[in-house]
Amino acid sequence: MRRWAKAYFEGYHKGRLGTHAKEELLEHNELIQRLIPANQLLVYELGEGWDRLAEFLGVPVPEEPFPHLNESAAFLEEVRDPAEQSS
Repeated sequence: MRRWAKAYFEGYHKGRLGTHAKEELLEHNELIQRLIPANQLLVYELGEGWDRLAEFLGVPVPEEPFPHLNESAAFLEEVRDPAEQSS
């Protein structure tokens, strides 16, 4: 999966990952928020932890800490164009 993601992001965004991907994500999020009824959509920031997510899904709040494995900086470093990594 990691190899596929890196190839996708490097090829598709052509060195513009920081701006191009963010613009597309924001446009996609706006589209989803227009299409999905508010009572069926959870707009969620990963830093919020388990409470809102568990409530939305109708499940108990897990006892284990919320994971933080794929923080955005680590993700961007993993898929960034090698020419951009030194900057």
